[in-house]
Amino acid sequence: SITINLLPLILQSVPGAQESPEHPRVQCLCSHFRLLRVCEQALNEGLAEIDALLGCPVIMPDPSLLIKDTFQDLPLLQKQCICASLFHCLNWFRELVSAFADEKDPEMKGKVIQ
Repeated sequence: SITINLLPLILQSVPGAQESPEHPRVQCLCSHFRLLRVCEQALNEGLAEIDALLGCPVIMPDPSLLIKDTFQDLPLLQKQCICASLFHCLNWFRELVSAFADEKDPEMKGKVIQ
């Protein structure tokens, strides 16, 4: 199955990390999706070709790391990566909901709500 793994992109964006030309910057993820959405709507008059993204899981850090005492004991770099993961994941979900909110198909609306 297809998953979205933000961690490699986030680690690449950490100050001092070497950028890799084969991976896009995590800051561009939502903008690239928005461009894809606009192109799909213009070319195919809908988003049926990319609706699989609605069910696509996002790999996130272990939730147990978010417990207050555990989080406080983590190294600064790990804290930054966890916070960046949450930030970019929320932006990704916001962009997905925004993209598919106008869909008329009841099945597609159901996927957005789930």
